[in-house]
Amino acid sequence: MRASRLLVVTAALLVPATAAIAQDGTELRVAADGSGDFETITAAIEAATGGDTVLIAPGTYVENLYIDKPLTLRGDGAREEIAIFHDESDRQVREMEPDGPSVITIYVDGVDVTIEHLSVMDEDDSYVSIVLMGGESVLRDIHTEDFVGVRGEAVATIEGSYIERLGTWGPNQTTATGNTITDLLIASEGSSGIFEDNTVTGLPIVVESGADFGIFGNTVTPDVGEPGIVVADPGTRATATGNDIEGGWVGVLVEFAGESLVEGNDIRGTEVGVVAVETLTTVRGNSIADVTDTGIVADGDGMVIEGNAISGGRVGVALADPDDFPSEVPVLDEPPLVIGNTISDTSHFGIVIADTDPIVEQNSICAGREAFKLSGDASPQIGSNEVCGSEGE
Repeated sequence: MRASRLLVVTAALLVPATAAIAQDGTELRVAADGSGDFETITAAIEAATGGDTVLIAPGTYVENLYIDKPLTLRGDGAREEIAIFHDESDRQVREMEPDGPSVITIYVDGVDVTIEHLSVMDEDDSYVSIVLMGGESVLRDIHTEDFVGVRGEAVATIEGSYIERLGTWGPNQTTATGNTITDLLIASEGSSGIFEDNTVTGLPIVVESGADFGIFGNTVTPDVGEPGIVVADPGTRATATGNDIEGGWVGVLVEFAGESLVEGNDIRGTEVGVVAVETLTTVRGNSIADVTDTGIVADGDGMVIEGNAISGGRVGVALADPDDFPSEVPVLDEPPLVIGNTISDTSHFGIVIADTDPIVEQNSICAGREAFKLSGDASPQIGSNEVCGSEGE
């Protein structure tokens, strides 16, 4: 009897200890020079159990990683000295709709994984460095000069990393904060989440194909002829606030999209500040300066353009007939509202109105030629505007 009780007590004491070990996991050390538990990351992953941490020492690792158990992969040293290259002798190729077969260096298959403090340095820029296919994952302090993709029903957090291209597809939730993106940041196919405090150069931030994203506090420097932020396609929604955009073609382009908000952005040195076509978008409180052409271009119905400060260029605000931009996107059958904007130092006109009937009031306009330019069947309601430096309405 005493022996039986002792066994029961011993078992009761062992259960919490075993659970704690499973929760905390084990550290497995990888070193390419043979000084660790394993010489390859693949061997460590195969030996690991769920919840383990794989610590990777500085070195060059030529291998393709397939991860199907919850793990942490963590560089243990200077990030730039921990480099994973694709193994060309045994390519990892997987079907990635809609792009077709892709060569992938690290593939996370529906599990919760943290990957941090290392580099994925594929020499072929057509390769995909990391794919998160489902699961709840974190990428932190990663350096890669190729593509990182979030697919399927993943929940992903990507922070503090240097990435060439980052994209999300499918019904996933992605939060990308504090990253440097050197080419393209894109959300597509019904994904949702937040892009915040990233630095993006080259190509734009794109939200398309039914995605729904908050775009907050990013610094965007597009190439010549490229937009800074794009929101496109029916069903797509975005809130773009507090972003700093300099150069390129258009600061923010919203076309054929769902209800969106463009507010409190600082846009400088673009050809056009904001373009909103066939969309229920509010453009409010933005600073648009040193444009070479037009501050805000909109097609009219259902639009609100309010409290923006626009300086430079040829035209402050240009409104056109929605029929000039035909689409199947529903818009409100209401006149556009242009209210409380400050337009200064335009070489030609303050507000140009073509074949549409906006309400235009409480604006301050200082234009080189005329405050208002009407064409076609325009029949605006103009009142209570402060006009200077022009010949009149």
